[in-house]
This record gives sequence, C-alpha cells and structure tokens, in this order.
Amino acid sequence: MIAWNARREAARAVSDALPFLKKAQEIDLLVVDPVVGEEDHGQEPGSDMALILSRHGLKLTVRTVASEGKPVSEVLLGTARDLKSDLIVMGAYGHSRLRQNILGGTTSEMLENSDVPLLLSR
Repeated sequence: MIAWNARREAARAVSDALPFLKKAQEIDLLVVDPVVGEEDHGQEPGSDMALILSRHGLKLTVRTVASEGKPVSEVLLGTARDLKSDLIVMGAYGHSRLRQNILGGTTSEMLENSDVPLLLSR
C-alpha cells in the first residue's frame, strides 16, 4: 500500500520503493482526506501517480478515504489491515522538527504503532 499525499517525501518514497512495487501483484494507492486543486492533489487525487506507476506496468487501485477525525496513522494502519497489505510505503517527516516534537506526527505514530512493515523515505 502506498500512503499518498502528493508531497515530495511521498514521491521519493514511491521512487525508492519501485523495485519492491514491481514485484507486487497489486498495489493500493491510498489518499486520506484529499484536497482537490492545482496546489494540492489535483483534480483527481492520486491519478497522476497512478498514471506514472501504470507506465511501469504496475497494477494499482486508487482509494480515497476520509479520516472522520481520526489520526491519519490510525486510518493508514486500519486500511492496511483491511486490505491485508504486506508493506506500507510512505513519505516521512514532512513537517518541521519543532512541529513534530510539539504536536507529534504521522511518521512517529506509524513507527510506534505499525504492525505492518514500513518503507519510509524523506
């Protein structure tokens, strides 16, 4: 499963994970609470990355999920369990260290709570 948020860190993680992704039978590209627009996820969240990965011959499904007020890490882990994902690929530490230390962050929560292997990249 790819945790996609259209940021540089997520793109880097996908690039770094490409050798593993090429061996996958199927891939879920998960977008949590997408923001539609030119500055964010585009008009169809996840479609740009899906197109790039399909050019590598990868079979994937784009899924959008609403967090409904839950932490993103909880949504990612719950969805990974539901989909029986073997690996979660995601960008790491997309916010400043100060913000991470004060408010916490998805990366830290994933590292602490994940029972699914993670491939993180910054």
